Amino acid sequence: MIERPRGSGGFGYDPIFVPDDPRAGGRTFAELEPGQKRAISHRARALEALGIKPDVFHMNEGHSAFLALERISTTIEETGLPFGEARELCAASNVFTTHTPVPAGHDRFSPELIEEHLGPLADALGISQQQIIALGRVNPEDPAEEFCMTVLALKLAHSANGVSCLHGQISRNMWRPLWSGRD
Repeated sequence: MIERPRGSGGFGYDPIFVPDDPRAGGRTFAELEPGQKRAISHRARALEALGIKPDVFHMNEGHSAFLALERISTTIEETGLPFGEARELCAASNVFTTHTPVPAGHDRFSPELIEEHLGPLADALGISQQQIIALGRVNPEDPAEEFCMTVLALKLAHSANGVSCLHGQISRNMWRPLWSGRD
């Protein structure tokens, strides 16, 4: 696992995109064949290795939204479904909890950084880099808006909650623009 210094523009620990697995042969995730990518990403699936198949997947804070993207990718690979259908299928069993009721507490990244790190995943999902960036934006059409991990998690989850009633109210108000037209 490679650790990037905090504040360097990296995501911190990056075990999927720059694996330290010997099967990678020093190559980046993007340079691997699909079967090699799947083998490396499976090494961290302890529940699957134990034969446990969860009915619900809980994402705790925004950084965990990568779980939803991986589930969609796996579903596409295993079923051949297009992205939209795989997304809908996976989102039905994703739940998101946020603990941070202030805007500054939500991870945001430049579109260029997202293109660099999630570009190969966009290809695997059968969507464009702009579409993957749009998943992390409140306003998908705003090229100046940064990619927000919390927005990604909210868009890829069936339901979301806060850690208290008050926190839930604050978070609903904070993220209301995601659901314009809904009360």
